[in-house]
Amino acid sequence: MRFWMPSWENDYSHHPAEGICGKIYLTMELKDFLAPFCKRWKPVLLVPFTLGVLAYICSSYLPLKYQASATIYVQRTPEQSQGEFFTYEGYYAYKAAQEYADTITGFLESPDIIRQAGLIVWESVSEDRQRQLQNSVSATKVAPQLVQVVVTFGSTDEAKQILTALVQAVDTSTKSLNQLGGGETKIGLLTEGLLTETVRPRRLLNALVAAGAGIIIVCVWVWLREYVISAN
Repeated sequence: MRFWMPSWENDYSHHPAEGICGKIYLTMELKDFLAPFCKRWKPVLLVPFTLGVLAYICSSYLPLKYQASATIYVQRTPEQSQGEFFTYEGYYAYKAAQEYADTITGFLESPDIIRQAGLIVWESVSEDRQRQLQNSVSATKVAPQLVQVVVTFGSTDEAKQILTALVQAVDTSTKSLNQLGGGETKIGLLTEGLLTETVRPRRLLNALVAAGAGIIIVCVWVWLREYVISAN
């Protein structure tokens, strides 16, 4: 296997255009390319291995996190039709519920709603706590009228309290919006209980990422030492 490497020496034995540009191309065998790495095989192996082991050990001491999740169902009740005429209110209500599910998703991640939820759980919410809450909440629309919300926090009880407060804050905002237009939009949890789980650090993944970073670092170091420092 050969690699083509540029050289800036003038060689007019090739095509005239190559001579004018001042370039020629030399071939490098694969064994020549790997020779610097074989010569310094100890750091090539030791650095990625050490970083991977350290990342694995450090990940073992990371604190556990806890998740509480729930699925919110969005429903819109159409206005009652007048008389015996057929109306499309049911269809429009269904489409409105689908679109409002996008609004619910935005509500759950908006700073105002998250702050309201924080004030339900605690007496006051500092800037640091607000930032922590903002990073701990994620909402995803999983179906036309379903929104899944996940809260990741330091304890199971706090995660459940924050999630319950979020649903309460969104429900309050929804009722306020219902007063501005026709029809009524309702939200509710798909199931009564909240799902909880423990989030453990991904030790193996962190170790592989650290080892990969070590490979890149040591390859750059070998390349600089062989082709840059030695050339000078």
